[in-house]
Amino acid sequence: MSEYTSSLEEIDSGSIPLVGGKGANLGELTRAKLPVPRAFCINTLAYQRLIELNSLHTPILGVLEGLDYDDPAEITRRATKIREMIIAADTPADIDSAIRGAYRQLESELGNDVLVSVRSSATAEDLPGMSFAGQQDTYLNIFGADKVLHHVKACWASLWTDRAISYRHKQGFEHEGVFLAVVVQEMFPSEVAGVMFTVNPVTSNTGEMFLNTSWGLGEAIVAGKVNPDQYMIDKDSFAIRDKQVNEKLVMTVRQEKEQGSKDVEVPEELRSIETLPDAKIKELAEIGLRIEEHYGFPQDIEWGYSDGRFAVLQSREVTAADIDFREGLEAWQTPEAMAELTDERWVWSRGLSDEWFTGPSTPYFYSGVGPLLARLKIIALEQTGITEFAGYTSEHYLDMPTTRWYGARAYYNTFFEIEWMRIFIPPFARDDVALSPFPEDEWEEIRNMPFDWFRFFRILLRLELTHPKYSLLGSTHHYYEEMENCVRRADAVWADFDMESASVKEIFTTAARANEGSIHEDNTALAFNVYLYVVPQGLAKLCELWCDDENAQIYSHLIAGLQTPTGEQNIAVWELSRKIKDSPVLLELIEIDDPEEILASLVDSEDGRQFKADLDVFLKAYGHRGADERDPIHFRWSQKPARIFPAIKALLPLGEEDSPAVIEQRLHERMLKTKGECLRKIRKQSFGSLKAAFFKWYLELTQDYCYYRDWERFHNDKNALRPRAMLMAVAAKFIQRGLITDEEDIFFLSIHEVFAADGGKMSVKEIEIRVRARRRVYERYTHRTPPKYIRGWEAFDDGQADDGQGLRGIAASSGVVTGRARVCRSLDEVSKVEKGDILITVATDPAWTTVYSIISGVVVETGGVTSHAIMISREYGLPCVANLSQACDLIPDGQMITVDGSNGRVLIHEDE
Repeated sequence: MSEYTSSLEEIDSGSIPLVGGKGANLGELTRAKLPVPRAFCINTLAYQRLIELNSLHTPILGVLEGLDYDDPAEITRRATKIREMIIAADTPADIDSAIRGAYRQLESELGNDVLVSVRSSATAEDLPGMSFAGQQDTYLNIFGADKVLHHVKACWASLWTDRAISYRHKQGFEHEGVFLAVVVQEMFPSEVAGVMFTVNPVTSNTGEMFLNTSWGLGEAIVAGKVNPDQYMIDKDSFAIRDKQVNEKLVMTVRQEKEQGSKDVEVPEELRSIETLPDAKIKELAEIGLRIEEHYGFPQDIEWGYSDGRFAVLQSREVTAADIDFREGLEAWQTPEAMAELTDERWVWSRGLSDEWFTGPSTPYFYSGVGPLLARLKIIALEQTGITEFAGYTSEHYLDMPTTRWYGARAYYNTFFEIEWMRIFIPPFARDDVALSPFPEDEWEEIRNMPFDWFRFFRILLRLELTHPKYSLLGSTHHYYEEMENCVRRADAVWADFDMESASVKEIFTTAARANEGSIHEDNTALAFNVYLYVVPQGLAKLCELWCDDENAQIYSHLIAGLQTPTGEQNIAVWELSRKIKDSPVLLELIEIDDPEEILASLVDSEDGRQFKADLDVFLKAYGHRGADERDPIHFRWSQKPARIFPAIKALLPLGEEDSPAVIEQRLHERMLKTKGECLRKIRKQSFGSLKAAFFKWYLELTQDYCYYRDWERFHNDKNALRPRAMLMAVAAKFIQRGLITDEEDIFFLSIHEVFAADGGKMSVKEIEIRVRARRRVYERYTHRTPPKYIRGWEAFDDGQADDGQGLRGIAASSGVVTGRARVCRSLDEVSKVEKGDILITVATDPAWTTVYSIISGVVVETGGVTSHAIMISREYGLPCVANLSQACDLIPDGQMITVDGSNGRVLIHEDE
């Protein structure tokens, strides 16, 4: 239309820098031939020219300088001052002329003094992944060119409301980088209006659409002034699944003789009746699906209805729901399993996943580990000769819906886990920790399930005779012998392979070849799913029966001080910390906040260069450790050496008596002493010699499995080192081909989708949408733990009980300690932990182990039988409470607390 105005036909979704998010979306909808009221946009160039010609840029930034964003009153005061500056500014003549001309054009099409809405459209509004909507102003029922110009300027000023300023700051947008366009649109005379989501916004069920309706204009719904009718629609059939007709007391209508709108009472006869018949609801749902299919993503749609026709007033991406295109992540499932994933018969638990992983998983990682977790159970069933399980015969085991993606985590079907426990986990091993993955109201029933001891021992005997490598007595020794050979074979396969010149297919083919002959899956299937559950609990039971161990204190002493690979690693980290402590130059250097700057500055001094050489030796031995997770999105020490400095910094205040080597030796000596005391006590009992011999043998078996748990993590982490390099090579190729824009985008595609993208079976738009949506979900759950359970699409948690005896979790490692709570949501925060603190976190893995030599107790939000936090707490003899939901939010950082690991309680002390 002009330099400063554009018709909707001239713009599309790529026009955001010119017409803002709202304008670009209306243009895109118009091009898609959807029923959008006529409109024009006043471009961001007009706003920028107003600011430039009135020399407002520097004064505006000056008003904002030094603003305290935690002071609402101060934000309001400064925002008001900026808006007054803009309202007082002169509108340039060419802009005035362009707006009047565009409005006259609208009048020529729709009639003189056409009624319009004047709506702000910011360049940071309605963006994919953002929810800026409502931060700037909207004016309704405006007519006449002079009034339109007046309200356009009011919209420009609303870029600087206190809520818009605060929201931009919170979202990380620079104020000077956000501009405002304005949409002037025909005022649609809505008799009925509402909002439609093409996904269930509460459960994230993409098979449902949710819409609400009420009388009059939609502003009453958006402002929350009315209780609208609500509908849940099946997306495939458009059938109404649920309908709620409410009493609608207020509606927004146009002023009859004045500009603007007003709220009035709904006539009595209309308050409790449906605003639209079912046929119109279906018609509206069909429009909604058209819009979603056009954008390729669930939409949040504002609509109006008048005189038998619908109008689409706005559409934007849904940002509140967890949209992650799960069908692409579950492509490894059989069709039979896929069809069962959202069946409401099943309860899915995050609890078992918490034993393996400490935080959110990326889609790429899940698409590899999901089938692995499902396959481990099937391997175990095959090894034990079980040909029917939970109603499935062996040829259909893959059809069992055992694993599901939700909230950036792998969830397990508790039905199959309960059946597993019925066969493999004896009653004495069904303690609170083992039952923690299941809803608490099911614990007693699971605990009291009958157990067939004859069948269990028959299975163990069969394994010893037919599969000794995977048996109770042979599993660990076979793993020790073969695992390092597997790693060496994999290294040999990759030795001369050039990832840069290879194709994507060649990279993945080589990865498969490198894993040929790996014993990891076959060996760990029973070790992790049976032996590590049963064997340690068997020792705890023997300690209780034969050694009067009422609170598992003796048991904890017996499994500590085992001198594991991770223990050796911690000693090596300690040695690095001593080299820094002995050097004034390095002590000064490590106080720098940025770990990368510390690393880069090592070359500037002789002490630094020597330390760098020592660090290189350390990385050669332990560079495969250090990541928060096995997910390849996380760097390991060899890939990002600076990550070691927070762990080292936490050790610097400690004396030699706190050395991991000293602690390890002390725990080892205590273990030997406790062992001797137990054997002496047992020998005095009836059949004492026989019982003592059995106890000694069983203790060594248990210690071997506890050592194995650490040894497996240590050596399997070597296999976890290469995938990141592999994926970075694939990402570089995808960036070169224009498929992705950031190297970490690759982690948000499943393995199946990586192959599809490489083969040209996914469009760039499809890739971009999936990556953006999944990254949003991943980031949402990086510092927030998702619900523990799902049924169908409904999520729920066990209630957080505080009965006056403190917050209640699971008793994971015995003992009672009082100390200062130190909340660390991520490994990057461990440098703030001081000696004697009680660590509060979501979960830990071996990268956290160094801090266990400093702390006096542990509280974790998650964790099961084989989880790192529980096993390492027992090894170090630290009181631990696990599965305390939202511990990081409920326990204030720095607060004095008491942790009772024997009873699973945390008491928060009141400030004196």
